[in-house]
Amino acid sequence: MGASGLEQFRRAGGEEAMDATLQDRLRQLVSSQLGVELDEVVEDARILDDLGADSLDVVELVMALEEAFD
Repeated sequence: MGASGLEQFRRAGGEEAMDATLQDRLRQLVSSQLGVELDEVVEDARILDDLGADSLDVVELVMALEEAFD
């Protein structure tokens, strides 16, 4: 996408929509991997303290993220 196309994308709200889609995808993945409700996965949630993950859960989450975004 050239500079003008990128600028049109931004003006059309595409960047915000892409951010929201990525955030939704991440939230769904974290929810699924950790077995927590989707509404518990918020921006300020701490994986270990708030979502109840242990060290093995974190390793598995990282592997799932790598697979999903490879």
